[in-house]
Amino acid sequence: MARLQFAVSLALVLPLLAAIYWHESCAMDFAGAFMISMGCGTFFDNYGELQHEKLTLREGLAITCITWFMIATVCSLPFLAGHYLSLVDSIFEGFSGITC
Repeated sequence: MARLQFAVSLALVLPLLAAIYWHESCAMDFAGAFMISMGCGTFFDNYGELQHEKLTLREGLAITCITWFMIATVCSLPFLAGHYLSLVDSIFEGFSGITC
């Protein structure tokens, strides 16, 4: 889970750098989403250790669903922070962005 969150953080760097290069006002929106994503990844890296080696099917499904929802929520943060879309629309865009 932490590795996927770090990968999302790195994916947010590209639009952040583009916004900084072209002096866009949305650079802080991407910077905030990057910081939140890195914070979540660091939290899961420090506190998300397995208690046993094998995961059950139920645990694997729960981890997959929670990770998918969290990554889509983090991807929706720039839309929400910039007041471009409403809460529901920004979360929809986050989900559609990671599923295409």
